[in-house]
Amino acid sequence: MKIANKQNNTKKSLLVLSFTVLIYLSSFFHISPEIFGFYNFAQYPIVLQNMFAVLAGVLLGGTQGAGAVGLYLVLGALGLPLFSKSALIQTQGFERLSGESGGFLVAYFIASLVSGLILKNPKNEKQDIKKIIKATVLGYAIIWLLGLLQYLHIKGFQFSLSAIQTVYLVLIQPYIIFDIIKVIITVFLAFFLRPKFSSFFPENS
Repeated sequence: MKIANKQNNTKKSLLVLSFTVLIYLSSFFHISPEIFGFYNFAQYPIVLQNMFAVLAGVLLGGTQGAGAVGLYLVLGALGLPLFSKSALIQTQGFERLSGESGGFLVAYFIASLVSGLILKNPKNEKQDIKKIIKATVLGYAIIWLLGLLQYLHIKGFQFSLSAIQTVYLVLIQPYIIFDIIKVIITVFLAFFLRPKFSSFFPENS
């Protein structure tokens, strides 16, 4: 029994590490909204990292999913060049996490944790598509909310109609449609892959 538990823990650790690597590798896949006709006022690229962060939670559960994202953030905060870059955004380390776009990165951890806690560890059973949608949408919503809050705080946001319009044009309009697409992809992958990932999470482990 102890050997079996040790083997299961080793598999889970490798799974967590694998997702940390996947989140890092996804940082190389980013494009400017300008390619699709949107003005890129904020100079933020369209990224895949948020999708892999939420995927970590919905596929691995709260503990392992958040562990994968947390490891990525800790290594990045220590100075390893793990965070995605754009023409005007090159900063790494804690400076990046505490900067304008840092709220989005920190929110990856919370989104993965919350999404994973909703769905729990994967099981080889019929998947609850409504629950998967709920967990996925909430994960992306957390990233948007915390990311926007930190950005607006650093920018010294003053509430007004014109300011809200500016936020929409700069931070929401160029990116929201692509996150909706990522939500659909995440739900699809979670529905079909969670039963396969259940082999890493035996019921009695």
